Amino acid sequence: MKKKADMPRCPDCDGAMTRIAYGMPAPPLREAAERGEVILGGCVAGDFSPKWGCIPCGTLRAEKEKQKIMEQVIDRLRKSRAEAEGGGAGILD
Repeated sequence: MKKKADMPRCPDCDGAMTRIAYGMPAPPLREAAERGEVILGGCVAGDFSPKWGCIPCGTLRAEKEKQKIMEQVIDRLRKSRAEAEGGGAGILD
């Protein structure tokens, strides 16, 4: 497991991000989650599932390259929605 100093920092609150584990957790993994050492992400993970989470503020982050792609897609969806609604804010705002 990475040391706290090696963990990425949360872009929202600057806290240490915690790794997200996917799959059916065995007892040691559940215990690590209770101690705040890992976040349980559920049984199914996809290509764009977040890899890091911030326990204090709830921010979720994918790996850097995938996060950029996700942000670009969300920006395009917001622009398309705003244009379709005549410039108003969309549901993604």
